[in-house]
Amino acid sequence: MEKCPNCKKNSAHKSRSKGFLEKKLLPLILLRIFRCSPCGKRFYRFKLKSPPRKPKLSSLKSEPQSRDLNIASPQERLNFNELILEIRELEKKQKSSGKKDASI
Repeated sequence: MEKCPNCKKNSAHKSRSKGFLEKKLLPLILLRIFRCSPCGKRFYRFKLKSPPRKPKLSSLKSEPQSRDLNIASPQERLNFNELILEIRELEKKQKSSGKKDASI
């Protein structure tokens, strides 16, 4: 929030640009328009710092997916692999016996 030069309250917010000068010229000289909520006065401030940027979805998708595998510790990966092998063995036994287990 910006401080209003008229009423000195910290309740000013960004205001919409009106007209050619505010839409085209002010951004070139790095001025932003603000409006005070309590008194309604419009005023200008120089854009000194840019707001933090959010990462784009395209940049998140382009990261390699192999990084996700490094989350688990080596022991956790070993336990997971053992579990997968046990499930495969149970499935083979069920196929060979012709029975289907309802618990899986």
